Amino acid sequence: MSDFSKLKRTNKADNLAKLRAQTEALDSKQQYKDERYWMPVTDKADNGSAIIRFLPGVFVAGTDDQEESFVRKWYHSFQNLSNKMWYIENNLNTLNNAKDPVTDYNSKLWKTEDLVLRKQVSRQKRKLAYISNIYVIKHPGRPEDEGKVFLYQYGQKIFDKIKEKLFPPEDEPDLESVDVFDFEVGANFRLRIKKVEGFRNYDSSSFDNPKSLADADEMAAIFDQQYSLRAEVAPDKFKSYADLKKRLDEVLGIDTETGEVREEVERPAQSERKLATATRTTIKVTETEEDPPFDVEDATSQKETVAVKSTATGKAATDSDFFAKLKVSRQKATS
Repeated sequence: MSDFSKLKRTNKADNLAKLRAQTEALDSKQQYKDERYWMPVTDKADNGSAIIRFLPGVFVAGTDDQEESFVRKWYHSFQNLSNKMWYIENNLNTLNNAKDPVTDYNSKLWKTEDLVLRKQVSRQKRKLAYISNIYVIKHPGRPEDEGKVFLYQYGQKIFDKIKEKLFPPEDEPDLESVDVFDFEVGANFRLRIKKVEGFRNYDSSSFDNPKSLADADEMAAIFDQQYSLRAEVAPDKFKSYADLKKRLDEVLGIDTETGEVREEVERPAQSERKLATATRTTIKVTETEEDPPFDVEDATSQKETVAVKSTATGKAATDSDFFAKLKVSRQKATS
């Protein structure tokens, strides 16, 4: 049988469904690449390495107001396992803890106490990311990145390593605080990516001993290449609540008018869940004002919401205690 004969025998409806799903995935994953953002290159085993330097915040144009050395934002990246559609959007909680449709919807699902729905909440929970300016010193996977400044979005594991250098353990008084964002007394960061149990692991990453990044002229040139971090978490980087809810309803198959969603789900045994539900379930979601945003680690635990500060003009969400300590450490270093 020729390949063309095989083609004629294929199910056209199935082909159309596959094509729609593939196109939807491309659209929803936002294939546009922002060249300002740096991504480390990994090999086929998902291992990689680089040496980078975290940079201090820029000054607001025409002022003496220096931006923070990092900003943080909440975002979502999850897939509806039934229709394979993706929801990849910034979470409005970043903006002074504004209400966000996914946070609100997750809160309603969690309150049903249905373990299947709580598992869905775990898949849909918001994620925390940090953004900094970096200077790429060495990048074997893509040498053309070296000597350039980029924005870098990273997670909690790398941020914890930054905090470890800024705030050494109190039981180790011989360790001095290092402002890793400083040009002159900061430290290079050796990024090591390894695939561990199916996930990227950064445990082997570490900071070198403090040293100057470059001479004065080179540092000035590097500083001038940096980007505004506050602009990355300004209101114009976020869609409206209505637009986000429309997209969420589309991805999850929620009827916008009734707030109901119907889909086939696999249910655990009756004894393994608190609420009895049928194989085909209907979820009615109503909005209330008292539901706080939260993050669920799994079906039995709830993570405390991290307090952030921001302004209506879009100032970066930051950890006030962190920056208070950082300011003190910098004052001591220069005194």
